[in-house]
Amino acid sequence: MVFLGIRNDEEGTSNMGRETHLVPVAWEPSTVRWEEVSKGNWQPVEYLWPVASPETGKVERYTSLPFPENPQYFNDAFTDNFDAEELGHEWNFRRVPLPGTYSLSAFKGFLRLHLKPETFKLLGRYSLMGIRQKESDFDYSAKMHFEPNKENEEAGISIFQQDDNYVNFTVVKKGKGVNLKLTVKEREKELEVLKEEIIDKYQGEIIFKLSAKNNTYQYLYSLDGGNTFRLFAETQSNIVLCKGYIGTYVGIYATSNGKPTKEYADFDWVSYKGYPRY
Repeated sequence: MVFLGIRNDEEGTSNMGRETHLVPVAWEPSTVRWEEVSKGNWQPVEYLWPVASPETGKVERYTSLPFPENPQYFNDAFTDNFDAEELGHEWNFRRVPLPGTYSLSAFKGFLRLHLKPETFKLLGRYSLMGIRQKESDFDYSAKMHFEPNKENEEAGISIFQQDDNYVNFTVVKKGKGVNLKLTVKEREKELEVLKEEIIDKYQGEIIFKLSAKNNTYQYLYSLDGGNTFRLFAETQSNIVLCKGYIGTYVGIYATSNGKPTKEYADFDWVSYKGYPRY
């Protein structure tokens, strides 16, 4: 039987929202009523009723497939080097993207994400795009080239549920320097800059990494091409926990925070790898 449900990974729900599940079904006899076939002679009338997951009565995390000769193909990994002429179907936007939001041809082998004045806003459109999170435990990283010129120009990675529920891990122009910033917007709470500090050795290139393990997010970064990573901050993963049926995305984000600009961020690649729980 195929149905929709939500994993019980954390607090009775998960960051993936409502997903398609498969459970075995057995048809078991059940007495519906008794009929008198002759005076004083009664016999039961039975029907076959479907019983979902008859062994446990629960939706198990892993269940044997009904077609063992054809094992399930599972690959929870995604890498995009932006070498194609068009975006893959894995990419999504919150809504129809604004004109000129991105380009795959402006800098060959890179995705150029243009900074827009718009930021996260209910029913808004802004420079944000992402791929679906498929496991509660995962690693997501992105390599970015970005040299902001004007105050508050900002770009980096984002993990987002809805317009009012997200985490942004970004580089932002501040005065004569460049800062690394972690911004958190929990549902029904005010926007909070959880941490912000100057990046002394920033030369226009950075690798962001978001590592999700044991219901915790670690925010890491590398300034030497991925040879070494530094831990910037850590939070709980329930910041973007699904409260309905919409799943979470990990992606890239850029904004000029209200000011018109022609600036952009170039992304060399993004990589995602999920780790199933057992």
